[in-house]
Amino acid sequence: MPNHRIRLAGPWESQSIDGNQHPVGKLIRTQLPFTLSKTQHQSGIQLTRGFHRPTGIDDQTKLRIVLQASSSPFMVQLNGSRIAECDSESAGEHVFPLGESMDDFNQLSVLFAAPNPNAAVTLDTAWLEIRSPAG
Repeated sequence: MPNHRIRLAGPWESQSIDGNQHPVGKLIRTQLPFTLSKTQHQSGIQLTRGFHRPTGIDDQTKLRIVLQASSSPFMVQLNGSRIAECDSESAGEHVFPLGESMDDFNQLSVLFAAPNPNAAVTLDTAWLEIRSPAG
């Protein structure tokens, strides 16, 4: 299988997070791009989306989450567990490698801190990137 990306378009759910990085309040369905400004949420936001495990992948296939965003999130989780730190960043793309353990159905959570009052944070799009062993 050649390298390719599966766009995680939507729908997404957004939920405010408190100072301890825990979701609070109601879930709101949203689409990307999503923009967070300081006036919208006190501490930050969690964006969540479910997706199925791709077919045709094996133990040699590398999977990564690629986020095109105005700034790097402070945490990315898969199925409630924090995944590795961002391993590369260029042209507004923030790349997070996934471990080998992916369920048949998965939940991706991306947490952003509230920006300073004069700025906004935007998550434009997200992909699941599948890289062949040679990629």
